[in-house]
Amino acid sequence: MNPSWRRQVVALMLAVGLVTLSVLAALAQAAPAHTAEAPLQTSHLYLPIVIKSPPPPPPPPPPAALVNGNFESGAAGWVEYSEQGYVIILEAQDLPIPPHSGNWAAWLGGAYDEASLLGQVFTVPRTATRLAYYLWIASGDVCSADYDIGGVTMDSDGDITEDDVLDAYILCSDTSTGGWVRREVDISRYAGQEVMLTFAAFTDSTLNSNMFIDDVSLTSAPQQLETASSGEPLFIVPARPPSPPTSPHGVTPGLQELRSGLQRALNR
Repeated sequence: MNPSWRRQVVALMLAVGLVTLSVLAALAQAAPAHTAEAPLQTSHLYLPIVIKSPPPPPPPPPPAALVNGNFESGAAGWVEYSEQGYVIILEAQDLPIPPHSGNWAAWLGGAYDEASLLGQVFTVPRTATRLAYYLWIASGDVCSADYDIGGVTMDSDGDITEDDVLDAYILCSDTSTGGWVRREVDISRYAGQEVMLTFAAFTDSTLNSNMFIDDVSLTSAPQQLETASSGEPLFIVPARPPSPPTSPHGVTPGLQELRSGLQRALNR
């Protein structure tokens, strides 16, 4: 290579090298100084463990209508109470009279100084206007509202008054039916309401009285009432023998309040 060219190439290389070094130096001065990063600080946050228990189930609603009105499912749907611990809803073999239908009926009273209640909570359908049931009274008592009495109440607020009495009767020799009779009462004012229906019988310390109930139903129109079967009134039903006390099947209305309501209704 021509010596003059060699000198030019070397000079050019040196010039390029110097320029490169100058650029690198400039870049190094322009770059921010590297500083060590602070170590990452970690912390722990402990939260309490909350286990949310499910809410208690709501109470079951009352039946949409009267259930087991013929008692063929025993006491299902009904509240029974006897002051002396008697079972109210019985099979035919345990009754002194035949049921109106089927093999079961309710026996209230039948013992001295007895208070018998039979009730059910339900919602009266808006189409129901009448309560119908079959009744058999067998009593040897003197007729007075101060002695043996029975009846039917229906209330929507738990406060029984004479206005809640649907039907009431003195249990005595003159009112004994001698058989099953159909009775109907107007319940149109209770349509759509939750109510407590109660059949009740109260007896004193002398002269036995019995009140039998069967085939309770709700209707929308009155039907022809049936008369009792022919024959002498059933005075021969003996007083029930003592029975060991049993717990009532549910909450019952106040006995004195209920009895007073029936008496006031009878005396109106």
